[in-house]
Amino acid sequence: MSSEQEKSPPADKKESQFEKEVSLFTPVDKAEIGAISGLLLKLLSTILIIVGIVAVLTFTDLGFIMIEPGRVGIKVNFLTGDAKIFRQPGNKFYIPFIEKIFILDASPQKFTMKGDKSIDANNVKKLTVRSNDGSNFFFDEVVIHYQLLPNLAHKILSDSGPGNRYKELWLKPYVRTVLRNEFGRYTTIDIANATTYNAAKNESKRLLNKLLKPHGVEIIEIVTPKPRFETRYEDAIEDRNLAQQEIEKQKAKERQLQNEMTYRLAKIERQKNREYQTLLGKLVEKKLLAEKEQVEKTRSADAYRIKHISLGEAKRSKMLAEARAKTESHKKGAEGLKAMVDGLSKYGPLMVKEIISRRLKELKIKVSPFNQDGSPKRIIYEELKRAKGNR
Repeated sequence: MSSEQEKSPPADKKESQFEKEVSLFTPVDKAEIGAISGLLLKLLSTILIIVGIVAVLTFTDLGFIMIEPGRVGIKVNFLTGDAKIFRQPGNKFYIPFIEKIFILDASPQKFTMKGDKSIDANNVKKLTVRSNDGSNFFFDEVVIHYQLLPNLAHKILSDSGPGNRYKELWLKPYVRTVLRNEFGRYTTIDIANATTYNAAKNESKRLLNKLLKPHGVEIIEIVTPKPRFETRYEDAIEDRNLAQQEIEKQKAKERQLQNEMTYRLAKIERQKNREYQTLLGKLVEKKLLAEKEQVEKTRSADAYRIKHISLGEAKRSKMLAEARAKTESHKKGAEGLKAMVDGLSKYGPLMVKEIISRRLKELKIKVSPFNQDGSPKRIIYEELKRAKGNR
């Protein structure tokens, strides 16, 4: 403590020229000027720091990076281990020494196997396959269209590291191994068949995506030419293809004849069917006419029967009514005659007088004078004669 006091000069000796000039002010003025001076110094220091940072970032290209279209950026924080994926192009900011942005190519790419030596990560030597029967065949050029999965860019970075290391670590070994295994399952004769060849190619694509997608790589398409064989196998395959073509030609001819026979049979069947339908239509028409005629005759007979039955019933009813009326009338007449006979037997004279009186009531007597005889003893009963005639 004492040594520090010895080293530091006294306060009066540290007084500067600025303080001598300021000593002319009052104590209050001195305090205000000191505060203002401190603020100015802090502000100047902050400005100098900002200018320095901007200059460093500007001239050393640190803290900003440009992500171009078709690229994906992964910002990694070295302190926390967090990773953030940038899929949109543009300038991205990061904190130097604490963070860093790694750029990966996310556009569609081609992995080519061609030639006798490898050129770079996307161009390697041709693929040779050992078939199931022990023979070798190869492809002049195999092109694998692939693309990175942007949402798994952090996985690519953590599994393979920056740049194109994933091509050497995952893409190249998996592609060559899977294609060798899938095409090598067949014999040289089988692999020359287009159906088998396409099946092997589709299965290779499926397996490659199963293996590579967890590492952030997707296979879009596999383009392979026809496999190449040794000369003797090429000749054997050519002969087999020619024979197969001849077989297919004969089969096509057989199908053509079969189709022609089917067409002719169908045509004859259609013609006979039309004739049958025409004949059937005529028979149906005749049957309908006969049924219609039968219905009309039955209807006419029923109408005739109903009419005459009705007429007979009416006539019978009328005759029965007349018979009943006559029976009743004769019965009443008989009863009247019986009553008359009985009356005559008992009251003969009186009944005769009653009858005469009734008859006289019905008579209309016309009296006219007669000049020849002055005495009224001669009377002509014309109405009585007329009444008798009516009886």
